[in-house]
Amino acid sequence: GWFFGAPIVYSFTGHLANGLARYHLTIPYMMDPIATVVMVFDRVLYGRVSSGSGARYIQILPNYSTVWYLGVMGVIFVGSLILMIIALKVFSRLEVNFAEEL
Repeated sequence: GWFFGAPIVYSFTGHLANGLARYHLTIPYMMDPIATVVMVFDRVLYGRVSSGSGARYIQILPNYSTVWYLGVMGVIFVGSLILMIIALKVFSRLEVNFAEEL
């Protein structure tokens, strides 16, 4: 399910971006860390957001700034760090019984 929930096999621009914007779902979609990471990798690999000129102008990637990508990746990093700390605290409390439960 997560493979098709992130823009791995399809482009974010076009129908998906327009549909999300129409129903005000762009921000919840961007809360998926995998979608944002995939879009950052696309931006790094392609290096540009559009191709062609005039009538043959094609939008390849979302036209977000580098600062936006860095901010979102920072939020993902901080969120992941918080979840890791919580997981370590929970595991340290439960590790005494962990071997017995297995």
